[in-house]
Amino acid sequence: MQSIHADQIFIYAYIANQVMEPSHSFEELLNLVHKEGIALFNYDGMKVPCIFVKHDRFDEIAGACYGKPLAVDANLNILHDDQKHVFVEISLKFSAAGLEQKVLLYANENLEFFERLAQSGIIALAPEPIGQAGTNIFMVQLPKRDAVEKALELIKSYLK
Repeated sequence: MQSIHADQIFIYAYIANQVMEPSHSFEELLNLVHKEGIALFNYDGMKVPCIFVKHDRFDEIAGACYGKPLAVDANLNILHDDQKHVFVEISLKFSAAGLEQKVLLYANENLEFFERLAQSGIIALAPEPIGQAGTNIFMVQLPKRDAVEKALELIKSYLK
């Protein structure tokens, strides 16, 4: 079993409990990777990273946040091993709604997602699948892009 190390980059002042133990094997983490998928979409001339969630979950988040002042705490938890496997758990906590969305991504296959996240400072949630006319997208502006840029540098360093 490979040893997995954890580094946390906090984009906002929020410290999440880790869902994963650093002792998980590579295969166990692969089985935990987000199944609904991710994508990049064009918004005002910039590619924005988007996480797909089940329709019911999207409706729950959007409905709970609608019309309320909203603060979203974001956390990137970076897990890596000595064989250049990098996983990133993204945690979004919607404070006014009392909801949290966590997803685990395999950064080795999704580096552009994190590059665009650092570039745009925006992350979006959408019900799966996107691309249909009238699809709602919930976008969050991350307050500390420099922390996302630092996380990207860290991810890239573990991939070398």
